[in-house]
Amino acid sequence: MKNGKKVVLITGAGSGIGKKLADIYLLNNFFVIALDVNVENLDISNRCLKIVECDLSKINRIEVFEKLSDEYEVDIIIANAGIGGVNPGYSFSTDLNKSFFEINYFSVVDLIHKFIPQMKKRQNGHIAVISSLASFRGMPQAASYSSSKSALNKTIESFRIDLLPFGIEFSNIMPGFIKTKMTNHKEFSMPFMVKPDRAALLIYTAIKKKKKNYYFPKVMSLLSFVNKFLPISLFTFFMAKFVSDKNKVPKIF
Repeated sequence: MKNGKKVVLITGAGSGIGKKLADIYLLNNFFVIALDVNVENLDISNRCLKIVECDLSKINRIEVFEKLSDEYEVDIIIANAGIGGVNPGYSFSTDLNKSFFEINYFSVVDLIHKFIPQMKKRQNGHIAVISSLASFRGMPQAASYSSSKSALNKTIESFRIDLLPFGIEFSNIMPGFIKTKMTNHKEFSMPFMVKPDRAALLIYTAIKKKKKNYYFPKVMSLLSFVNKFLPISLFTFFMAKFVSDKNKVPKIF
């Protein structure tokens, strides 16, 4: 605890869902460690807010994680930061693929790894990751995004089992499209868009209820589940219909 308050660490807390989550936790009497590469939108005057500037794409993030784990006993970790984009098979970029995995997967595992020892010692802790409904299958032109989030899903499933005896709980949050900078483009259709305020509240509630897996919005989740269990021939046939532009270039949102 910090000054009698529970401590939550949120990555990607400088904007979008992460900032909304930080605001909610502050209102609920938490001490918030807000970590992001861009922190200018955060309130430096708030004594219940620790602002940490960190580029998760850089390997020196591990030093930042180590320092924080030495200074704070963290009750809840929310690995929210991530990148989206397209990386089509017909113009695939291996460099971009590495960027997706560095931020969406490896930085999350590094963060969890550095805080597991203190949680094991306390026999208590809650780790939540923000994955995606796009992790269920390899989506069109999104091999890097889908696979990086899918890898995260499997890691969390395994960690959940391994760390159960130590009182450490995991929540895997899998949203659809949320209206943030990541979705501010017209590269593809994004149905059932959720506003960031609403998304943050749903995520906060799911973590508070210690949901192991949480999917939203409901309609998009249902469609994703149907899609998940389609035979490969039908999946390929239907998904090919959504590839309207066969000349996209790899890019990050």
